[in-house]
Amino acid sequence: MKQVYLICEGEANSLDSRLLKRFFARQSVYALIESSGGDAQLGSIATYIEKREMLSSVDKKTQPIVFTIRDRNYDDLVTCRESWNKGRTLVWCKHEIENYLLEPKVVSQGLKRFDSRFADLVFTKNLLDIISQQFIEAHAGKLTFHKFQKKRLGFDLRLELPKGVSSKTTRDYWIGLIRGEFRKLNNAAKLLSASNAFDEQTVETEYDLELNTLRSSHFFENEMHLNDLEGKELLSALIDHFNKDTGKNVERDDFEEYLISGFVDSYDASNSELHDFGKLEKRLKGE
Repeated sequence: MKQVYLICEGEANSLDSRLLKRFFARQSVYALIESSGGDAQLGSIATYIEKREMLSSVDKKTQPIVFTIRDRNYDDLVTCRESWNKGRTLVWCKHEIENYLLEPKVVSQGLKRFDSRFADLVFTKNLLDIISQQFIEAHAGKLTFHKFQKKRLGFDLRLELPKGVSSKTTRDYWIGLIRGEFRKLNNAAKLLSASNAFDEQTVETEYDLELNTLRSSHFFENEMHLNDLEGKELLSALIDHFNKDTGKNVERDDFEEYLISGFVDSYDASNSELHDFGKLEKRLKGE
């Protein structure tokens, strides 16, 4: 039987690791979880584990199956949806893993034993809506920034040193190389200037388009704000509100554990095909 690995973001005892381990134990998912420290290291750690296991395994039939999973952040939903259909590089479809703990039913389940008001889903949802409002304008700004950042990727404005350059290259080689990079950079700058892709007059229009979408009733009625806003910030705001409102002083790790319990206890396995965690379970089980 092949060993299955899942490489996630965060440190060894991070929220990512703790939530996944609790979920796997509940759903009998037999996969080893490794932490990468951040999304930039996911690929290199996956490669390391694959090579390590291959070297220690005589039988190729037992070579490991290694998956990675990362936060969506500001990538579009197409990126995340495609990741679940092919390959082993998976992307959460909410902004980040914290957002899965901010579903009203999860918050209600996790906190109602500490404050009876949270037993009411309407109260819980309204509170999350109110907390979310303070982040709307900043989120619109970040969406606008990332939209323009993606436009910039269409123009190669980097000076790059070729890989594997010999240490015995000559003066003429280096002058020619750097001049060539300058020509590439200047041509890209001319194309960028001619395109009007970064006309300052468009910033206000683009920002207001994002802001109006975020302020729409549709965005809140469908709980899209709890999917798309930055989960870490929302969670921090919820903890602050809870502590001030109840007079408690719950530490973040403890509060996260309350919500992890709420997530596991409220998870509906009968609708697993509609939930990212259900899709993850099926992928890791090879179903």
